[in-house]
Amino acid sequence: MDDRVERFWKEFEAEAGERVLDKGTGAWMSPAYGDRGLWGLLVLCEGSFRFRHIPSESWVAALLKSQRSSFPEKIDDIIVPFDSISAIESPRKRNFFFAIFGSGIEAFSVDWMQAGRPRREAFSSDRAAYFAKALRERCASGQRS
Repeated sequence: MDDRVERFWKEFEAEAGERVLDKGTGAWMSPAYGDRGLWGLLVLCEGSFRFRHIPSESWVAALLKSQRSSFPEKIDDIIVPFDSISAIESPRKRNFFFAIFGSGIEAFSVDWMQAGRPRREAFSSDRAAYFAKALRERCASGQRS
């Protein structure tokens, strides 16, 4: 593994205060950021699920960019402690034709309580079914390995 990648994840764990169990790329499907969402890292930690936006844009977007970009340079991580999660909605079952001709990117949503208020966010990933299942299992078992 590249030293920079290894260092990034060590720093991430130190900042989070918990061990990273699994990770992948995905998008936070906030209506504020359009149909494609805001891309970044989906991270499953010992006691929480996290989304970290990684600012970047393609060279085509950079060429066509207006004076102001619609995407922020940096946003705060979304941190969802397992014990605050009230519901997890898995990707819908897809038919045979979608499996062949459709996109591999699917969405899942998470409901939780944050500062005494309900919050629901949708995330998309090629591993959406995996993340939804892993979150459900971690919440059901109360695991903190």
